[in-house]
Amino acid sequence: EAARRLDMPLTIAGPKNNQKFFDRMNVKYNKLDIRFDLTEQQLLETYQEHTIFIHPSILEGGHPNLTLLEAQACGLIVLATFEKNNNLKGLIRIDRNHRLIADKIKEAIENYNFYQKITLESAKENDWSMVVDKMLEIYKNKIKQ
Repeated sequence: EAARRLDMPLTIAGPKNNQKFFDRMNVKYNKLDIRFDLTEQQLLETYQEHTIFIHPSILEGGHPNLTLLEAQACGLIVLATFEKNNNLKGLIRIDRNHRLIADKIKEAIENYNFYQKITLESAKENDWSMVVDKMLEIYKNKIKQ
């Protein structure tokens, strides 16, 4: 609904079992591209074709969520309902409301260079090698106690 409100194209990527939802909800939008069961390479290519990643999920795994980190690593500005107690740098928080999401998309577009700069900084800070180093330091400190 946010994409329709802004008359923007929207790509949805996910597992094939999401087709049931789209069928049940009778989702029709002429600028909608749904891609199911992408390989890692196809997912990477999909990320590289886009500029904004929207994740209005009620379920989030990982702290921080790896899907959001992957999107950031590809330079995508991320709008998400991520838990409020986790401060993933560069994330634009959204509520699950299409009007509010549309407003945040406009904000991201209007301030694209600013948000992308922060997004790329966050991607570097959350690179796997950095996360492993942090985890190793925590482990070493626990052993010393």
